[in-house]
Amino acid sequence: MKYYIKVLRSNLDNILSSESISPAAFYGRRGYGYNRFDHANDDTSDYELYLSEEVDDSEEDVAYIEFLVEDNSQLIGNSVSCGHTVSSTLRLYPWNCRILFKSVDDAKETIFICRSSLANKMWGCYAFDVISDVRPAPSSSGFAAESTISDLSTEILRDRKVNSLKGFAFAYYLGKACSLTPQLAILLRAERHIYGLATALAGMKNPTKEMVDTVENLKKIFNANDPNRLELKQRWEKLVLGTFTSVKDGKNFEEQLKRLGVQRQAMDTFATEQGIRLNPRFDVYYATSRDWADYKNQITEYTQGILKQYTEVKRLDDSDMLRVDGYTAGFSDESMRLYERVLAEMMNNTEWLSIDRIRTQKLETANDATKFVKKVYEEADITWEGSECQEYWDRLRRNIAYSEPFDPNWIHDKSLRALAIYILKGDTIDDMYKYMQMTGVEDYGLAFGLWGVSTGYVDMPKTFPVMLGLKQERVIDCYVRAYEVMTGREVPKRPVADSYQEVLQKEERVKKPTTAWSPSTKRTIETSSKDNRIKELLKDSPLKLTSSQQAEILAIVEKGRGTIDENDLKAIGKIKGIGKKKLEGLKILLQPLMRTAPGQLPFTEEPTKEKERVITDPWDVIVECLPKEEWIKEQIHRDYKWFTGKNKLGYHEMVTKLCDYFYRNKNATGRRSWLRNTYKDVDVALIERKLREVF
Repeated sequence: MKYYIKVLRSNLDNILSSESISPAAFYGRRGYGYNRFDHANDDTSDYELYLSEEVDDSEEDVAYIEFLVEDNSQLIGNSVSCGHTVSSTLRLYPWNCRILFKSVDDAKETIFICRSSLANKMWGCYAFDVISDVRPAPSSSGFAAESTISDLSTEILRDRKVNSLKGFAFAYYLGKACSLTPQLAILLRAERHIYGLATALAGMKNPTKEMVDTVENLKKIFNANDPNRLELKQRWEKLVLGTFTSVKDGKNFEEQLKRLGVQRQAMDTFATEQGIRLNPRFDVYYATSRDWADYKNQITEYTQGILKQYTEVKRLDDSDMLRVDGYTAGFSDESMRLYERVLAEMMNNTEWLSIDRIRTQKLETANDATKFVKKVYEEADITWEGSECQEYWDRLRRNIAYSEPFDPNWIHDKSLRALAIYILKGDTIDDMYKYMQMTGVEDYGLAFGLWGVSTGYVDMPKTFPVMLGLKQERVIDCYVRAYEVMTGREVPKRPVADSYQEVLQKEERVKKPTTAWSPSTKRTIETSSKDNRIKELLKDSPLKLTSSQQAEILAIVEKGRGTIDENDLKAIGKIKGIGKKKLEGLKILLQPLMRTAPGQLPFTEEPTKEKERVITDPWDVIVECLPKEEWIKEQIHRDYKWFTGKNKLGYHEMVTKLCDYFYRNKNATGRRSWLRNTYKDVDVALIERKLREVF
């Protein structure tokens, strides 16, 4: 069954950021996301949503959410004329709704706002369409005719918990997508220790024998856990055993190579031919300061290459068996009971382990966490005094209070480790991620999960998945898993990124009459009580503007008769207390008021009408992103023609495969290593971004 919810287009970023729509009374009290929601239906109560069985494309500045209902479990409401009313939140996901607009221009403007939003994460997976291209079929009446009277406080608390729980699940799976194997964690820890020693030795003329021996021992640990060396060993043994008729002959061959002193050269040559990259061999006893400095950079580059390759091929598994029951999360592993207690505490008491409290009262938070862990131990009849756990928390608190050394991997309990990392570095997700990489932590999911439940899904920055270096397909996979674990249902249809591109390629069939919010006309603000949005936008903005700042901004807007330009933005930037960060947020907030050329959207480099076409030869885009040297362009053009001639793919798949091919050339080894000199200054990420911006 399908129903249609009429909304103002100015509310769509709000709706797709929270991935839900609620009665207007919820927004000011729920404690996350936007604080305001305006009705598109004048006769609708602040405590109800109106679901229609048909759409009307005669109204300006509205859009419709086509809501697909698989069952009536969340649609208990009252039947009214040509529809129904609901007094609870409806969850909107890419597979149960699509957004319908009156015109292509309306769709483009809204898509740009969602793309620029600081919180809107999965908007690109939603389906967008134009009402004229859709034939809404009236749904059969199927609402349960039950009372909609409910406790507003209970409903709002439920919404807040769902937001926190979804933040936990999404962050948990994103962390799982980046987590390491025990082998890679050991490798990373050894690399960090080698890096530290190499930094010290690079500045010493006469390093001590103990330091040199330590580096040698760390190199042995590093090589023993190096996946490239393990792969080389397996391939080499397969070659030797496949060449000789008996294992004895193969062993004799190995002994002969050792006796001749050519085993290393033979294996290095074999590794080059097989395309296996090995960390550089390095004789620590005779190294100069310059050698140490170069080695430090080479081993870091090598290790980061291993991690990047690993995260690209890693797939999410069902380890830890995360489950969500109602508003609690749990695991099948008995050792996770402490972690479950921490999650329950955070869901019911947001202050105790909130990010704000960690930022301002880190030591007090660590003290409270120690008392909590001790209480859980005593309830489970586990000895606390003199235990490894007590020592671990004492070390953590001394690190916070006196900056004493602290290794999060000192204890094996994953729950304790995750809680300690969150308290130490939960101020920002960037700090926590870098800290876990630096210390060689194995499991990122548990620490990310604590940060996610405290932040909440809606307030989670959209740059979080990007910062992890995950491709969009991996992010969508984590998003789907979070949904499935929260609802206990499989996703009926997997969302596809960039589904909005079809709408962007459409041309207007009918010339749209001029309206106040049309992107092809001068921007104005209507001063009626219903449409005077600028004051409310500034008031409810997450930028936390003071009343005097709001008044000065309004004065600048009024001086421009409801519009602004670049000079006005400069004037806004000079207002006391408006720094660079707030100004960037204001650019997004005030973008509907920006004076632009006809047909052009503000604050963007969107292609003009002449460029809104399917590019038959992407080389025209690629060549603009290359270095100026002609010989580089010629070589890459030859590679491009070879690749496109060999691979007949669709445009989006071609972009992905082509950029992967460029990345391989950029990191080529063995016989193809000469390509690295050609591609070393090529910004492949820029090429991929520009190709995907083409409509």
